[in-house]
This record gives sequence, C-alpha cells and structure tokens, in this order.
Amino acid sequence: MKTQLQGVSISHRDKRGVLSFDLSDVLDVMGEASLTADWQVNVIECYGEVSSVAELEQLTASGKRIDGYRLARMADKINQVVDGEFNAQLASGNTVVIRVVDSSAYDFITDQSELLIAIRTRFENVAAIPV
Repeated sequence: MKTQLQGVSISHRDKRGVLSFDLSDVLDVMGEASLTADWQVNVIECYGEVSSVAELEQLTASGKRIDGYRLARMADKINQVVDGEFNAQLASGNTVVIRVVDSSAYDFITDQSELLIAIRTRFENVAAIPV
C-alpha cells in the first residue's frame, strides 16, 4: 500500500560491533520488488570483488539506471558498502531509497508500508527517522 514517505534506520550489529547485514540482505527483504525495480546507484565507498566495485563506481559516474537483477548480482559480491545511496523506482510506482551511512547504519526510506513492515520484522535495532 502506498503511503507518504517514511523512513527507518537499521543498525543491527553482531557481537563484534559491526553491522550484521549488508546490501544484499536488504534487497532480499524487498523480494521481487527489488528485482523488478529500476535503480540509480551513487556509491561513495565500498569493498568487495574488484569487478563489482568497479561496476558500481562506473554506474555512479555515469548516472545510468540499472535493473534490480543486475544490482542483486553486484550486491552479492560486495562485502561492505561504507557510504552510498541506492534509489529505486518500483514497478508499482513506489519509491525506495537505501542510504548507507558511514558503515554504521542503513537508512531505508519508502512510500510502501509493506516494505517497512518487512524491514522491521527482519532486522533488530530499527528506529524511525524523519524524512
């Protein structure tokens, strides 16, 4: 169901004090909506397989949009996003913004209440943020 934009910040950490999830986990929670979305990527810093990091950097520089299947393949090969933003136009017309903040949290902003419920259900340490 489409609502006004709402946001949450996810800071679920493991015993070592680092985030216990990554971009691919967030995309997985979104399910089919993530895969069929049209994404724009703005990655400032990330680590992982060299070819995927380079591809994300090229997409950031070019501003080209990609489909969710391509983003999911790259996300599976990225170990850590330090800073970046992933903006989606979902097939339903809804909007999603995933903002990675200094490796300390993932902010998830959307106008689709079902996705917010899924995020709150899947992750611990989820707090509402102003949008």
